[in-house]
Amino acid sequence: PTPTIDPSKESTYTFFDNFFKEMSSLFTDAYLHIGADENNGVAWKQNPAIVTFMKANGIKNTDELQAYFVKRLHAIAQKYNKRIIGWEEAFNPSLPQDVIVQKWKPFAVDTLSNKIISHNNQLIISCGYYLDMYFPAYIHYLNDPVSSNVSTADADKGILGGEAAIWSESENEGNEEIRVWPRAATIAERLWSA
Repeated sequence: PTPTIDPSKESTYTFFDNFFKEMSSLFTDAYLHIGADENNGVAWKQNPAIVTFMKANGIKNTDELQAYFVKRLHAIAQKYNKRIIGWEEAFNPSLPQDVIVQKWKPFAVDTLSNKIISHNNQLIISCGYYLDMYFPAYIHYLNDPVSSNVSTADADKGILGGEAAIWSESENEGNEEIRVWPRAATIAERLWSA
C-alpha cells in the first residue's frame, strides 16, 4: 500500500484549510493543483477507522471515497478563490465542473478526454510530453494533444493546453539540461502550432 491521507478525519480538512490559506497568501495565482493521483485505495481498505467511516456515510468503494475527498478539497479551495486542478484519477461523475483535469496516463486517451469534456470539465494534456522519459524529440511531434474523436469545437472549449513535465526521480545537476533541451522546444512547437 502507498501512504495516503486519511479522508475520514476532520483534522485532515482543518490542516488543508490552514495550508490552502497560507499558500493562497504566498501564491496569488487563480489555480491550485491538488494531485489526487496514484492512490490504489489499499491503505484506505486496510484502515479500520476509514472502513467504518465509509460504511457510516454510504461510501461503497475507494473511488467514491476519493470523490468525497476531492469535493471536500474543492470546497476549501473555493473559500480562498482557487480553482483546483487534479490528475485524471480525480475525475468522476460527481466532480464539480470548474475542476480542471490533468491527463497524464498514455492509455484510454480518447475515451477519458471525451468523458471529461462531455462532463464540462476542462483538460490539460500531459501524456506524451514527459521530459524525464527517454523519448527522442520526434516522438513529441507525433503526439496529438487533441484525441481523434474530440471535435474541434469541443477541443476549443475543453482543452486548455498541454504541459511538458519533468519529474525529479531521475534528475540531477548533471542531466537536467540534456533532459529538458531541445525537447521542451519541440513540445512547445507541437502545442502551439497547427
